[in-house]
Amino acid sequence: MYNLEFSRLAGRELEKIYRIDKQLYFRFIAAVEGLKTNPFLGKYLKGRLAGNYSLRVGNYRVIYSIYKNRLLIYIIDLGHRREVYR
Repeated sequence: MYNLEFSRLAGRELEKIYRIDKQLYFRFIAAVEGLKTNPFLGKYLKGRLAGNYSLRVGNYRVIYSIYKNRLLIYIIDLGHRREVYR
């Protein structure tokens, strides 16, 4: 089972989502918790974000990296799909 770690940016975005839409916040939490048992649920990214993965939560995305040697999933960013890849 993998451990989760959030970047400062991802933590702030999650706090914003919690204040705006609690239901969406809990969907994010459920999706991220699911990564603990199957970290390869997301789509492998190409281009500038190559080496990372993207997990879909409605119109939102969670960008994360997997460190197999440390059994760690590092959440880099999360946000609306329009903005998160920039």
